[in-house]
Amino acid sequence: MLLPFYTNTRNWLPYKLRKADPVSIQWIFRGEKTPTEPFFDDTLNACRGYMENSRIGEMISTPDDMIRLAKSSDSVKPGAFIFHISRCGSTLLSQLLAMDKEHISLSEVPVFDAILRSRYSFPSLDEEWVDQAFRAAVQLHSVRLHGVETTCFIKTDCWHIFYYEQLRRLYPGVPFILLYRSPDEVLRSQQKKRGMQSVPGIVESSLMGISDEDAACTNLDFYFSRVMENILAAFCKVATTDPLAIPVNYSQGMEDVYSITLQSAGIDPAEKMDQSIRDRIQFHGKYPDQPFSGEDKIAEPDPLLVNCFEQYRKLESVRIGRQNNI
Repeated sequence: MLLPFYTNTRNWLPYKLRKADPVSIQWIFRGEKTPTEPFFDDTLNACRGYMENSRIGEMISTPDDMIRLAKSSDSVKPGAFIFHISRCGSTLLSQLLAMDKEHISLSEVPVFDAILRSRYSFPSLDEEWVDQAFRAAVQLHSVRLHGVETTCFIKTDCWHIFYYEQLRRLYPGVPFILLYRSPDEVLRSQQKKRGMQSVPGIVESSLMGISDEDAACTNLDFYFSRVMENILAAFCKVATTDPLAIPVNYSQGMEDVYSITLQSAGIDPAEKMDQSIRDRIQFHGKYPDQPFSGEDKIAEPDPLLVNCFEQYRKLESVRIGRQNNI
């Protein structure tokens, strides 16, 4: 039987890298579903309820088939990649971008992360395979569903800045937004609810530049402060060497963050900014029904954040210097 996605990549997505030997790709029926949820995982959960995903059974292909099918897909090109430090407005930004029917907004797509990190599970996979599989997955997630889409915005996972060189090689002309926030506010948010990157053993510590000794520490604030320091340091390095990398601080306000992102993709923000955008900004990025109240600053400077603030100030200097040169 010819599997349905072989003739219809418009309504099917390669959503999961099956970690078996050999590696295979699992597909899911998405129908006409546009990703508008805070995270792509939420979009996938909505798709799992479609009859096609229970009636037909698991849809599996080889990675080579995915790569081949992507070449004939009607996809839009990325307008910008959004790298972020976490808890800095990136989810709200992706939500604002998703409000426009001309945009495809992809927020932390699980299969993108699985492909980038695949060599940790399968060292035999070479860099060329990862390059081809990642590019194909991006193409198939940015297919024109309704014929009006013109631009795709990709919000990465926060640790994807450590794949900067690989992603820049794959997308040499695409702007990279570097979204960050004051370290004490980020830590305060993490203390309320920990993200994957803030707990040792979920995301490979070595990927984020964490030593085995630091990864063994049971103090989660200490561990995350090291992660945050390294992300900020990577942002500093990229911002000073890559003219298409644009540092943006959450403190500039979400209207400016949204406008800068649109401008980077060659879109006039004056044509997109309306009251619906301003209204959405008043609500939580992850929980759209909840008004956003912000994060309290930590009353006393945390000694764990000394190095984070050093990198933060360097990044601020780069950002402000660029503003002054415009």
